Amino acid sequence: MTKQSVPRLRDRESNSTIGNSDHALRYLFSELSTTNLNVLSLLSRNPTTIHWEEKLNQFGHAIQLYCYSILLSVGTSSKHAKSAWGVYEPKVPLIQRIPLSLFAPVIIFNVRKKLQLTNKVVVDWSRNTINDVLQKVDDQLSSQSYITGNHLTYIDITFASLAAPLIPSIINSGLYAKGMFTGLKTDLNTYPAELQTLSDHISARPCGKFVKELYTKRSLPYNMYVMTK
Repeated sequence: MTKQSVPRLRDRESNSTIGNSDHALRYLFSELSTTNLNVLSLLSRNPTTIHWEEKLNQFGHAIQLYCYSILLSVGTSSKHAKSAWGVYEPKVPLIQRIPLSLFAPVIIFNVRKKLQLTNKVVVDWSRNTINDVLQKVDDQLSSQSYITGNHLTYIDITFASLAAPLIPSIINSGLYAKGMFTGLKTDLNTYPAELQTLSDHISARPCGKFVKELYTKRSLPYNMYVMTK
């Protein structure tokens, strides 16, 4: 609504702003890795992590397409879409929440058209991409503690951040974003059956258990902040 990039990293010394997650991580690595071994371990890039960056970029896009294809389908209540957009979140400025709520039907129509959510090829690609990445993460975790090896990296945190919204129990328990956004909680009584099935499926897999473990034992995203201090 405000045409701001999310997330944003502001460097007050140079008075500059970085509005892309990948670029922000590279900036933090260049600024902090020479003096902080935790940062070097967490944010170091190599051919393996770069490969996973590309995979997870596709994963994030696929999640958006697949979830929207269900949440914005004709005949489905707009309640969950509005929740995802922050309509019920007190921390989102009222000046943004009111138009989102009032013009939801128009927004939904345009998003469906822009993302081609009625195109079977698009929806099938999103579903297959999600399944492919989940399987690859399962495969990695079968022989090591983390996705790219035996220590936590930004790849693990990125995957967990993207996958968590697919698991409503993480959102509703207050683990996601340390419970800061109460308006994101999901009403499971009206949650689309197809997304609930996906959630149950992920939760039972190694990748889903891995995501829950990161949020419970490592308290994401707080510990990422601590590790870079």
